[in-house]
Amino acid sequence: MYKIGKGTPAIVPAKPLVTPLTPFTGKVTKNKVRLRLQPSLDSPIVREFNRNDLVIVDGEREDFYLVQLPSDVKGYVFRTFILDGAVEGQNVNVRLEPSTEAPIIAQLKQSEKVEGNPSPVNSKWLEITPPTTVRFYISKDYIEKVGDSKYKQAYETRRKEVNSLLDSAFALSQQADGKPYQQMDYDLIAGQYQQIIEKYSEFEEQSRRAKMLLAQFQENFAKTKLEYLEKRSQEISAAEHLQKEN
Repeated sequence: MYKIGKGTPAIVPAKPLVTPLTPFTGKVTKNKVRLRLQPSLDSPIVREFNRNDLVIVDGEREDFYLVQLPSDVKGYVFRTFILDGAVEGQNVNVRLEPSTEAPIIAQLKQSEKVEGNPSPVNSKWLEITPPTTVRFYISKDYIEKVGDSKYKQAYETRRKEVNSLLDSAFALSQQADGKPYQQMDYDLIAGQYQQIIEKYSEFEEQSRRAKMLLAQFQENFAKTKLEYLEKRSQEISAAEHLQKEN
């Protein structure tokens, strides 16, 4: 505690630039929300997120959250500075794109190990996974907290499940198209679509597509069944007519 005398200015501890947070999963609430290099609207754009995309937040700075590195973001190092998988030189820049004009997102120390492949865009650059310490920024206005840091992984697992189920149901309905009514497994196909709609409702796009495909399948099934019944009715009538004549 500081003792303040007459004429002595109060000593106020400097506010840290970045406030650490317990990591949590945030959901993007709008489309085309920009992930930036620095907490400024003038900062270079790393990428854009769409509504319902998930990010891991572990800090904040003014009106922005610090976001952990998305898995699909790559960094680029000039290959001249990499020898036998190790950095040659001090403070070697890692850039957002394979160009000396691209923003710097990190620096590598001498002898630091690096794994990567030549950039398909410019072979003079090595494409690498950026250091795990790299953080980017996103406006707080477009992030909604939906769970702890483990939520994102669980959500991605469910996303893979629902996409697999949707692909399976669509493939089965395509195989059923053109088959006789008796060979169309209605319960299996409709059941898979219904499972997506009822158990994976948080995936709006997949749920919407499942509803559309289910309606198409049900319409095709009903049409095929009606054609079958009409044909059977005609066959029965023809048989009865023939029996009377005999």
